[in-house]
Amino acid sequence: MKKEISKGVSALLYAILLFFVLVNSFINTDVDKWRYFYQFTQQTNILIFYWLLIYGLSKIRGKNSKIATNKYVLLGLTMNATITFLIVAFVLRPFYIGAFNPIEDAGELFFHQLTPMLMLIFFYFVKPNKSYDIRHVPLVLIYPLIYLIINLIVGFSFNFSDGTKAFAYGFINPLNYGNFLFFILAIIGLIIFFGLVSIGLAKFKNYIESIDELENQ
Repeated sequence: MKKEISKGVSALLYAILLFFVLVNSFINTDVDKWRYFYQFTQQTNILIFYWLLIYGLSKIRGKNSKIATNKYVLLGLTMNATITFLIVAFVLRPFYIGAFNPIEDAGELFFHQLTPMLMLIFFYFVKPNKSYDIRHVPLVLIYPLIYLIINLIVGFSFNFSDGTKAFAYGFINPLNYGNFLFFILAIIGLIIFFGLVSIGLAKFKNYIESIDELENQ
């Protein structure tokens, strides 16, 4: 019981810190305010903030939240956070050219590093409502795919206040590839890669849960 309460307290403490960082980042943004909520990183961290609240409060009350322990909600949020970390580290600010700076500011540290690490930790410790059916696991990428489609619609239809096309990120702007085929191939590559990551995480979680069940027998 104490162990479960400690998990809940940890979730709530990080949720409080994340809330302050989100608000501070929004207030100090130097671009269009709506653009803040348009970014995948902010959407992911806001969703995780709510998940932490639900999970934390349920554990303190000694109950299990069906939403917080839903296997696809848990894996989906973990994947979204993992995507933000990997895209920043390998695409937006590649570490291999010295552009990766995780402690540049509080927003960078929390949004792209601490939150992904925290979700991986919770993914390991939180017992989902059911084991994962590997055939259905790639469905957790539906949210990022819908985000991509909306980004394309908004990007081709609107401009930011500085006159540039309203694509959220350069790597999902087809105009940056010169050839639309290259853009399609890049997106397919990312879908395959993150699909494999999601399957790997699900298999790992199933393995951990099977070991726990054997130990409890």
